[in-house]
Amino acid sequence: MLSSARISQKMPGAAGKTAERARYIQLTRQGLNNSEICRQLGIGRKTGSTW
Repeated sequence: MLSSARISQKMPGAAGKTAERARYIQLTRQGLNNSEICRQLGIGRKTGSTW
């Protein structure tokens, strides 16, 4: 399931960050690791770890 395309669409401001965090949590519950989730969402690994 490797894909270079972003899963989430960029939303402006805080709404976009909230949507990305929700997607991060959803993918974590599906069993993906931090590195894979961050690659899919286009965020840094440190950001993912913080979330």
